[in-house]
Amino acid sequence: TLSGFPFNLDLVLEGLSVKGAGAHGPFAWSSERFAAHSLTYGRAQQVMEAAGRQRLSFVDADGSAHDLSFLPATLHASAVFA
Repeated sequence: TLSGFPFNLDLVLEGLSVKGAGAHGPFAWSSERFAAHSLTYGRAQQVMEAAGRQRLSFVDADGSAHDLSFLPATLHASAVFA
């Protein structure tokens, strides 16, 4: 969903999945909920949040595959971009 206009923009994605090629092989990250918030005036700053059940899979430098699953409330990530 995209909401908040005209004072701010709030983008909320349900069931986000990101896949790509890492340094040692493929990686994948998924999150139940991902949000990006930004003011439409004033501070040029964005806040991004990932919450809910998350899963990360990747291949390490030794070629071993890893699959990590995080339960809600055990991992919450956020970043502020300026």
